[in-house]
Order: sequence, then C-alpha cells, then structure tokens
Amino acid sequence: MLHFNLRKIRKELRLTQNKLASRINYSQQAVAKWESGNSNPDMRNLIRLSNELKVTIDTLVREVPDAIDQKHCAVSIKRNLFHVVNNVSSHEELGVDLYSLDEADKLLLVDELFDCLVNSSVIARNTAE
Repeated sequence: MLHFNLRKIRKELRLTQNKLASRINYSQQAVAKWESGNSNPDMRNLIRLSNELKVTIDTLVREVPDAIDQKHCAVSIKRNLFHVVNNVSSHEELGVDLYSLDEADKLLLVDELFDCLVNSSVIARNTAE
C-alpha cells in the first residue's frame, strides 16, 4: 500500500515526483519506482518521506489510509473553499463584497468558512451522540 499512499499524498500536496525527490535529496526515478510498487524506500528514506509529507510512517504504509490525515484533509478543504471564493458568481451568494477583498482577506474568509464547517461538524456529531 505504500505505493498507493505515497502517490495519493504527494498529489494531494500538489508535488511532482521531481519536486518530492529534490526535497528528500533523492532521484525522481526512485520516487517513480516507489509509487509504481517496483521497489520500496529504505528506512532512512521512509523517514525523509514522512517528514517531508508531514504524515506518520504508519500513514504511508498502512493498508487502509485514513483520509490521508486530518491536516491534509483540512488543506484540501481550504483549497476548495478558496476556489469557491474566487469563482463565486456574485458576492450576494456569500453576503460579502468579494470584489473588494485582497488575497489576504480572501484567505481570512476561507479560514472563517473552514472554522464554521468544523464547528458545524462537531455540533452535528455531538447531537447525534
């Protein structure tokens, strides 16, 4: 499962094989072999991958990945929210004049929207229990 998890996490982070290889000081060909399942990284490189991708080694090698780790899930959600904010057809949809916001303010808005989603999820979970 390492090959599947490694590829999925790398793509979630929008890293190319070349960029990941460069960051762990290894070759792109080695990363390609790891992702295809033709070879496996040694322990030193597994630790480097874990550190660079900011996941546990267990997340890399486990049979069933757990939504890639909450942090990466949050990053993906925030990226999608930012896309929504940038592509909303009219500012009335969000109740905010999006056209007057600079990038920093849009990022703050995304953080606020994300916090609302998290809080709603917690409330829903607590209500269900």
